[in-house]
Amino acid sequence: MLDSILNVFATAWYANGAIRVFGDGLLISAFVLAVFFLFDRLLRAQLSTQSQHLVILGGFVSVLLGLVMSQTQLSSTGGAGGAPALVTLIVRPGAIEAAGLDWSVLLLVLYLVPVFLLLSRLLMGLWQLHRVRAFSTSVEDDKILDEVASLQRKLQIARKVSVHTSALIQSPVSFGALRPLVLLPTEALHWPKHTLRHVLAHELSHVQRGDWLSKVFCYALASVLWLNPLCWRLLKRLDASAESACDMQAAALEDDNMNYASTLLEVARCCQQHGTPPLLFAQTMLESSTLETRIVHLLEGKIMQTKELKKERRNVLYTLALLSSMLILALANTQIVSAQPSGDGVENRGEFYPIENVVPMYPTVAAAEGIEGWVQVKFTVGIDGLVVADSVEVVEAEPAVVFNRSAIAAAKQFRFTQYAPDGFPVMIPNVQYVFRYQLSAD
Repeated sequence: MLDSILNVFATAWYANGAIRVFGDGLLISAFVLAVFFLFDRLLRAQLSTQSQHLVILGGFVSVLLGLVMSQTQLSSTGGAGGAPALVTLIVRPGAIEAAGLDWSVLLLVLYLVPVFLLLSRLLMGLWQLHRVRAFSTSVEDDKILDEVASLQRKLQIARKVSVHTSALIQSPVSFGALRPLVLLPTEALHWPKHTLRHVLAHELSHVQRGDWLSKVFCYALASVLWLNPLCWRLLKRLDASAESACDMQAAALEDDNMNYASTLLEVARCCQQHGTPPLLFAQTMLESSTLETRIVHLLEGKIMQTKELKKERRNVLYTLALLSSMLILALANTQIVSAQPSGDGVENRGEFYPIENVVPMYPTVAAAEGIEGWVQVKFTVGIDGLVVADSVEVVEAEPAVVFNRSAIAAAKQFRFTQYAPDGFPVMIPNVQYVFRYQLSAD
């Protein structure tokens, strides 16, 4: 039973390029994110939350680069190449016809349905943010705007940041890349000055760090690779570390962790009575599942000076660049998975098997006049199992010319198993095939 399932999966992998791309992505993400997950766990106590966020984001970026490099390497070598494979799937030739194309399509659909649903959720969230922005009210209070301008100078934010209020939110949020927006609950206009200053500092820290764009990017990548649980585990860590990093940055502006922790509790009490659901894909200041951890971190953590933070971030970036380069270089020179037919009879050039046979079109004129015949063609099969289009030519035909064009068109669409006598696929020239054109008795 297990052997049959593995053979079906191997055949589907062999026959469908889209499955290979998604499968490679899952395996690459599992390998790369496992490395970054361990890196984060081992050094979490020594690194600031800003650097922890960099490590996790670096993992997602490395997954994307690794997948691009891996697919580029495979494309440049015709889909197989001479690179060694980490995993080799063996396809039994007898099962190819029964399990190939139908299972490939079914597996692909089963994988793509959750991808579609998750990406639809992202689009719905972005649309929701657009609508909330459209129905929000711009803050006109000069004191608040002056506070925002002052914080922007301290945080070195050159872009224009809008500040609005809305009755549709339960917590201060920020979102937007080109037109960043800090959105406050309507009652925030009546909060004490120090509370509002802390809230604005937190949200502007998100803008300065580009956290919203990072969140959307990582969610989109996790949606495509939804089967990998590490994607979702690290996505939660990404959000938690971003919130904690902005807490520390906002507290550092006044060099007072204790007062900022009190602000978090105060704002949480004010927003608890708000019955509206949280916005999807916005940087929400009050995430109930992480609030307690953030407060503990504030009370126990020390405020790092700007020079210390810059030095630590620089060292972390150098380390991440080196680690990512090594991983990507290894992936670029290694096939993740290869699928090959079993070795039974593969030494005989005539015994490799078609995965896709195409029935040629019967010429209309020949059918109308009752003409039957046959065409013998020859062609070259590439290392990827596809027929080299320019290589197809007619060897012999009876009657001459009548069926040639139909036979050539059909032969170009054939797909075969790879011929790999030494473990590395090779091209096979002079493969011959006979098409027979016969009319039914009726």
